[in-house]
Amino acid sequence: MAGAPILPDSTDAFRSKSKTQSPGRPLHEFYCIEIYAGTGRLTAAIRAMGMKNSFGVDCKLPSQLRSPIIKYDLLKPSHVKLVQDLIASPQCLYVHLAPPCGTSSRARLIQRRGRWNPPIVRTDAHPDGIPNLDGTLKARVDAANALYQVTCDLIKCCIKHNTYFSVENPGRSFMWQTTPFVALMQELPTLQEVSFHHCRYGSSRRKLTKLLHNIPAFATLEAFCQNDHEHEPWGQNADGGWRTAEETAYPWDLCRALAAKLITQLSEDGITCTPPVFALQEANLQTLRASTDIQPRKNLPPMVSEFTHIMPHPANQALPAQARKLSTPSPGGIGASASDRQSITIGIHRSPDEL
Repeated sequence: MAGAPILPDSTDAFRSKSKTQSPGRPLHEFYCIEIYAGTGRLTAAIRAMGMKNSFGVDCKLPSQLRSPIIKYDLLKPSHVKLVQDLIASPQCLYVHLAPPCGTSSRARLIQRRGRWNPPIVRTDAHPDGIPNLDGTLKARVDAANALYQVTCDLIKCCIKHNTYFSVENPGRSFMWQTTPFVALMQELPTLQEVSFHHCRYGSSRRKLTKLLHNIPAFATLEAFCQNDHEHEPWGQNADGGWRTAEETAYPWDLCRALAAKLITQLSEDGITCTPPVFALQEANLQTLRASTDIQPRKNLPPMVSEFTHIMPHPANQALPAQARKLSTPSPGGIGASASDRQSITIGIHRSPDEL
């Protein structure tokens, strides 16, 4: 756009800010924002890493929230301005955006006989919406396109204020081909991309996801399925719903990986991340899982891990001294072997001298 300001390279700008304006500041003083947060799993994982003031933003509040969510409708300009002000704060270090991809899903192109098929609303020739859409379908496509434009505007806001960001959608989503995203990539060609399959991060399905981002540490998230295991099927489930909807929530392993990479990057940039954060990140995943799963019966991760080590144990044998059972035998399922079904997981408590 003629006369438009030249946006700085976001990575270099952020590093300059974090090392000169915020050297040595502790992680807990900052926050992250998860936009289009759903249940807020990613925010829960980030909060477990030490950024306790992080929160999500969404226009709906689901019944099972995993973290605090602010109810904003980004189709309302006044709400967009509120989010921009939150991003502009010196305490905001990272923003993740996951626009809804319902109208942009290529699953709509799979038309099978003998069943109802979702109507096709976008194609490669018409990624912004096929001609002659009307009624509810046109309204849905127009609303999605408006959110895509808002998303790109918020990305520019992140860059303007030296804030890390990532935006997520399926790898083959039509969203990446829409006018707002094509224009964004033309204006900011140095933005980075990384892709991965969800089954490499705890999912039972081989879903390809892409992130557009400005975080160097995220480059190592790339992980593709080696086709060495089975996957749950796609299509309709027994209740008549679509299994694509079951994959909208991020797997917990993916949330933890994103949070860990982010904290690693912030540490490299000069933010003080206390040793317990990294100890929990690498050595105490079982306790971290209890925290991010928001199970009321469990406490937050302790400063010192409860167990010296965690290991499998035959289900039909007595527990060793100072051991505690952490799981029951697996009920089976995809990938579950006979030994899995005959084994439990136990933890060996630390002795008083080791605490």
